[in-house]
Amino acid sequence: SWHTQDSGIFPFLSSICFTSNSVGWITGQGGTLLYTSNAGDNWNFRSAGSTDFFKSVFFIDSATGWILGQSGNVLRTTNAGLNWTIRQVSSNGFSSFFFIDQNTGWITAGNRIYKTTDGINWFLNYAGQNYANGFNSVYFTDANTGWGAGSVYYDTVVIRKTTNGGQNWVSYIVDAGTVFNSIVFTSPN
Repeated sequence: SWHTQDSGIFPFLSSICFTSNSVGWITGQGGTLLYTSNAGDNWNFRSAGSTDFFKSVFFIDSATGWILGQSGNVLRTTNAGLNWTIRQVSSNGFSSFFFIDQNTGWITAGNRIYKTTDGINWFLNYAGQNYANGFNSVYFTDANTGWGAGSVYYDTVVIRKTTNGGQNWVSYIVDAGTVFNSIVFTSPN
């Protein structure tokens, strides 16, 4: 069952990721990074060495994780958050990111998608025609097959699919009357 828990902090909290039933992470404004090892009963501050607005956190296993900073930084840890390295990837504002393993991941930044194949270095993998055709979320089921959710001029939802690792995308217009901020698939089909 769900129960409300007061975080006890003022900054806006933006993302949560659990690596097990008991270990989890929360990110937020001003470099906020919280850690729990008891299923969220208690949260402790951790430092990632930045005061950026942390938009999202993602751990692929108990040791390896990334934080997405709004200013274009990606932070990475390989020792369960004890140390973080910071990599400037873009000056564009990031929306979300997703990894399929410790090396392969994608970041959405408006109409652009960045990719890594080593978990550290990022390159521009796709650039859309204009910013209004942006991605709000991306999800991959394997190294080639993925989906993106976004909007066209803020009133029409677009779901995109790639079968070549994000180099090309096919768009499906959905007249939903709202914007999709997240997308998840359970299989490639």
